[in-house]
Amino acid sequence: VVLRRDGENSVVFIPVPLRRVATTPATHVAFLHALGVLDSVVAMSNPEWVYNRPSHAVANIGEDINIAMEPLLLSKPDVLFASSYGQNSQQIARVAEAGIPVVYLAEWQEQHPLARAEWLRFVAAFFGKTTLADSILGEVRRAYQELQDPPQHRTPSNSPYKGGE
Repeated sequence: VVLRRDGENSVVFIPVPLRRVATTPATHVAFLHALGVLDSVVAMSNPEWVYNRPSHAVANIGEDINIAMEPLLLSKPDVLFASSYGQNSQQIARVAEAGIPVVYLAEWQEQHPLARAEWLRFVAAFFGKTTLADSILGEVRRAYQELQDPPQHRTPSNSPYKGGE
């Protein structure tokens, strides 16, 4: 995967599949869990708030944009998944300066729930799991559509409101 930094002429090469990941927003953990790569997480913000945690201990790197650099650096992640709302943070800039590529996700800006779900494909590309992501997204789309379709109005056969017999 190749990322270009805004306003710079530098290019960041990220070898895939990722093996060690740090993430600041807890919402990204759901993507990793769905892809079956949760155990790649070595550091996260406030792991005590996360229900689906890796099977091993992870470094607590503090708040989303107030990152504790020492635990992050000691965990040696391949990348830091961060929310795009913190991309102008000095802490995030320090992470990149320390040689850890920062990958921004902006799923929180999506207005439609299916558009938010589509970010799973973006994350999956870093793990070589786009086929799995497509399968999951197909199920999500079907479930969403099922919820959107109005139920058929039927009176159950054993209902007291059935009428005269």
